[in-house]
Amino acid sequence: MRSLGTGVLACVFVVGLAGCGGGGGGSRSGSGSGQGGGPITPAANVTVAITSAAINASIAQGDPYSATVSGTWSATNLGSGAVYLQISDSAGTFALPAIQAAPPNGAFSYALPVAPTVASGERSGTITVKACKDTACTNAHAGTSGSVGYRLAVNSVPEWETVQGNAAHNGYVPITLDASKFAKAWEWRPPHVPPVRTIWLGMPVTGSDGVYVNAMPYYDDHDASDQLVALEEQSGATRWVKSVGTDADPAYATSAAYAGGRLYYGKGLYTFNTNNTYAGLIALQANTGSTAFSSEAIQLANGVAAPTPFGGNIYMSGAFKFPARGYASIDGTTGNPQWATPLVQTVQGRPWATPSVDSQNLYFHSACCLEILDRQSGAVVASITNPSADATYTTRSLFSPTLLGSRGNVLALALTPTAGKRLLSSFNIAGKSLEWTSALDYSGFPAVANGVIYVSRIENNHVSLHALNETTGQALWTWTPPEAEGQSTQLYNVVATRNLVFFSAADSVSQTGRLWALDIASRQPVWSYPAFGPLAISAKRMLFL
Repeated sequence: MRSLGTGVLACVFVVGLAGCGGGGGGSRSGSGSGQGGGPITPAANVTVAITSAAINASIAQGDPYSATVSGTWSATNLGSGAVYLQISDSAGTFALPAIQAAPPNGAFSYALPVAPTVASGERSGTITVKACKDTACTNAHAGTSGSVGYRLAVNSVPEWETVQGNAAHNGYVPITLDASKFAKAWEWRPPHVPPVRTIWLGMPVTGSDGVYVNAMPYYDDHDASDQLVALEEQSGATRWVKSVGTDADPAYATSAAYAGGRLYYGKGLYTFNTNNTYAGLIALQANTGSTAFSSEAIQLANGVAAPTPFGGNIYMSGAFKFPARGYASIDGTTGNPQWATPLVQTVQGRPWATPSVDSQNLYFHSACCLEILDRQSGAVVASITNPSADATYTTRSLFSPTLLGSRGNVLALALTPTAGKRLLSSFNIAGKSLEWTSALDYSGFPAVANGVIYVSRIENNHVSLHALNETTGQALWTWTPPEAEGQSTQLYNVVATRNLVFFSAADSVSQTGRLWALDIASRQPVWSYPAFGPLAISAKRMLFL
């Protein structure tokens, strides 16, 4: 979230003073009466003052935010008159209360929620509290109002575009959620068509008012092509279905990534001729499913993780010309290759993890090291040895995606086959050094938000969620589902928001599980749902499981 500067709009108030009317024929000393002999009635004197500070805030669009405007009012010589307070907003940012009688104790305070129609962007204005003589405020007490300025950044909520939501793979969505308002919207199940035995669903992504998922059928007797399915976000209705292969050439696909109205996925064939060339990166129009391009920049996709979109390019792992494998950058508009960097086979460790990317570099963990490539050229920037990772190419080891931390660091879960563990490590980018490695092993896809890493592990045949200090790797707190749940297998990813952290767990025997939402402040569950699987949160605040 962007940090706004100190508010420059000062809190001011204006006191209106009304003068007394004089006689038209000169003064009459000691008469005690005005012109015509009647007594002079002093004018009402009403004062409104704002006591709350200027408003300076940054929120996500749709967050339950309210600005507080407080102050005082007083009146003399009011007689039988009345005072009503009217709230106005020069920029129409906040929802305003109706005109109402001024509180009798002389103090007022209004909680002004953001108007539901406010679009994202920087907003500034002035909130004014005015004293009126009637309920319609057709007559104001002259010159009596108090004002306070505000600056509000309303940030758009990002779509869930790739593994762990974004190119940083940090699993963080900067929004505030009210768990009491969660409600099931719809459910979709892939159709069962014999002889399909099982259909596995990949990690969903969102964009263009849709949610997209890879459906991977499993047959008992032969390979079958994966299907990419597009569903309407609000209703769950099927928008389109596209097979990634044919009956003659069945193919598998990675999960899809979304960027700029297109879906991108890696493709591989179950059987292929190493003398032929193949298109290993496919781009589809998200609204129709029609092919935008098929690129041979990658000829065989690795694994199932989605590519990483960033800055108009697509970054992914795969084979360029079998058996050479590594990482590549492909133009997201044309499909033209930008660069390809192969890895030495003895250290690549089957690089099936999608890379994390920032404006400067691309990051992934090989069998031995954190590898850093220049984003523009693919040139090797650094290779930082991780002593806890002793995996080799021959182990067919798989590595979780790296995460970009909040302090110029990269986090990675690396497999240690001899110990059967995945240890979490933090690397300093500028110093090109290893900062720390956890003593405990962890699993799944972690999330990192506001200096805290949220990651799950299995201990004593139960899943637990651990919150770690990002700087030191030390545990801040842990939480374990109730014993009665019997959940022994953590699946997929952890997702964090400003106030909640989500993760799902399952029983490995019954294959039943539960999705949990924990309040970060209280460290206790505030909501759960009887299902498990990969998670995604869309820009429209829909949670997909």
